[in-house]
Amino acid sequence: MAQRTVGQRVSYWRERRGLSQRGLAVRLGKSASWMQKVESGERALERLPVLEAVAEALRVDVQVLLGRELVRDSDLCLDGVEVAAIRRALERYDHLLAVAPGVVDRGRLRIGVHYAWVAFAGTDYGTLGRTLPHLIDRAQAAVAGADGDDAAEAAGLLAQAYQIASSTLRKLGENELAWLAADRSLVASERSGDPQLTGTGAYRVANALLAKGRCDAAHDLNRLAADRLATGEPAPCRGRLAVFGTLVLQAGIAAARAGRDRDVHALLAEADTAARHVGEGRDDYRTSFGPTNVGVHRVSACVELGDGAAAIAAANRIGPDGLAGLRPERRANHLVDVARAHLQTGDAEQALTALLEAEVLAPAEVRCRPLARNVVTDLNRRARGAAPWPLRELAERAGLPA
Repeated sequence: MAQRTVGQRVSYWRERRGLSQRGLAVRLGKSASWMQKVESGERALERLPVLEAVAEALRVDVQVLLGRELVRDSDLCLDGVEVAAIRRALERYDHLLAVAPGVVDRGRLRIGVHYAWVAFAGTDYGTLGRTLPHLIDRAQAAVAGADGDDAAEAAGLLAQAYQIASSTLRKLGENELAWLAADRSLVASERSGDPQLTGTGAYRVANALLAKGRCDAAHDLNRLAADRLATGEPAPCRGRLAVFGTLVLQAGIAAARAGRDRDVHALLAEADTAARHVGEGRDDYRTSFGPTNVGVHRVSACVELGDGAAAIAAANRIGPDGLAGLRPERRANHLVDVARAHLQTGDAEQALTALLEAEVLAPAEVRCRPLARNVVTDLNRRARGAAPWPLRELAERAGLPA
């Protein structure tokens, strides 16, 4: 973004705000041809009052148009305007009250939900910020206007839209909204009649609770939902086992955050048994559950328990082929945990190496996520003003003081 011209930045933020060139020109009292010349570079935005007017119309800081990105106003992260748009979509109750149903093409809605999942897997939070509000609105309208079998499918699509929103918001530190979206997803999942989808909704509620510091509540919800899935089928399918195992893993992370190491080891062993039945290379209900993902969660649990050495040993046992099969978001998240583990053992150099590797895989996971940014800050603090240049450059890319 820093290498773009002012006109290119104007074009980027105009499109991100869903405006046409003519639409932005009207807001500024200018002609469409003037706008086209600004974006193409034929006309320079040199006068500060005009630059300020453009920034106000685009709802970004002037510094962003000048190439000095703020943390929330970058092409990688959600910004405040997009968070507010997601909040407005979540605060609507039309679908719950069956008011104002709309005609929605569910085929296109399915494609939209799939596209949002792909964006989340690639940590493309900028795309999610642009698309989630409209996706949620369309899914809500589909639920309000459907009945019979169509209603179940529409509810399932709405539940997934809420789950994507919840996971995205939680990763970026919007924990209250993440909880609201997850809670809504659980209600919609129940209406869909899909017990596995309800299970994934439950662990997203639990993850939001965990982000708010409610460790015991998160553990209990994951355990309750896992036990519910474990009953009723003598030989559950692999998809059901994957969701069950994911819930058990999340219960283990919650127990680790609470410092209950004995429970953690029991839960990880239970998840490992389920993972061996599911096998590698699957992504049932977007869980990525399998032996490798259990190993990744074992690393995370050890970090939460404060045992960096055990976390590093667990990370070294994970095969590279298994890691390569995980989506970029999951792999980058794992590398951030590895960096945290190295910090716990006092190895700042290896911590930085893991962070830089994570940034190559998924830049937004390092530059936008509060957890990773805290690791960068901690590394800078430990360097006591003598940070190596790769750390200084990483801090600059993340919008943090070097």
